[in-house]
Amino acid sequence: NSYKSRRSSDRSSYGESAELYVVAERARRFFQWLATQSSSSSPRHVVVCSHAAFYRCLWNFGHHGDDGVPLQVTQSLDDRPIKENIPVVSYRTLDGNEQERLAFASSMQKDFANCEMRSLTIAFK
Repeated sequence: NSYKSRRSSDRSSYGESAELYVVAERARRFFQWLATQSSSSSPRHVVVCSHAAFYRCLWNFGHHGDDGVPLQVTQSLDDRPIKENIPVVSYRTLDGNEQERLAFASSMQKDFANCEMRSLTIAFK
């Protein structure tokens, strides 16, 4: 069922913001697809353009408290029987430095400014 058919006319339950786990699942599927596009013999550079709400969910979902996504609306469309919010990403550094890992996670989890771009390297297991 589309969220449009299940939402109320109240703007606080509008769109995917009212069921962030769906956005997180879409981000997981994107990373799964992206992993199939990479090859160790030919490094790839990929540019991803999206909106701040998607990135907010991608980098934060499941990391802080119950939902991890700051500034969210009530999850009025979340009809999962078990509401387990599994993070989409894990933050790591090449050398395992915990202080650098926390700084990187913090920089990725903050809200995006208008027209802001961020660069990162993604490693697939």
